Amino acid sequence: MRQVKHNRMIAAVLLACFLSAVTLSGLFVATHLHHHCTGDGCVICARIDACLHTVTSITSGAAGVGAVAAAAVLLRPALAPVAAESVFAPAASLLTLKIRLNN
Repeated sequence: MRQVKHNRMIAAVLLACFLSAVTLSGLFVATHLHHHCTGDGCVICARIDACLHTVTSITSGAAGVGAVAAAAVLLRPALAPVAAESVFAPAASLLTLKIRLNN
């Protein structure tokens, strides 16, 4: 049980890091898009390029994961009765099948 809580906490921290990286990078690009560029070697342009690279690399990998997660969330109500029957169904034993055991 303790390991499950630990894994959930690590997952929550990683999610917060990813979301903050995407959000803050997007905000930086949005606020500094129209700046006074100094030309070649502009520090702000280099930072904008790094932020755009961060956003595209995170979201391209997260798109597949997000699609799987969305499918799982959308299909969960449809699969819930099937899963409940298979998990909570009593196991078939010789007594429940009323098979006579002769010695």
